[in-house]
Amino acid sequence: AREIRVPVRGGLLLSGDTLFVGGAGRADLFESNYDHLLESLVRLTGLEPNTVVLPGHNYDPNAFTTIDFERGGNPSITAALEKRISPMPLPPCCQACADSSRLGPLGWKA
Repeated sequence: AREIRVPVRGGLLLSGDTLFVGGAGRADLFESNYDHLLESLVRLTGLEPNTVVLPGHNYDPNAFTTIDFERGGNPSITAALEKRISPMPLPPCCQACADSSRLGPLGWKA
């Protein structure tokens, strides 16, 4: 296995099955909800632009992405933002992580 080092400056998001490099999770499965997926994507765009995203699955040659990169070209995020959804705010723990001034030099909480 090849080791990949990812520079973290604005935070780190383990996005699981929600946000992928250039895409998003499926909403056509049993008990999934397309509107909830879009709401989650809009909420994630509220993180700092340089937040590094490590998706649960990777169907792209890149092992990671950033919120800023996905805002600029991810069709799922574009669709979510065009619907003008007003998501619930991020929980307090995520808001603290979104504030890079509260992170140490390697991205860990100071």
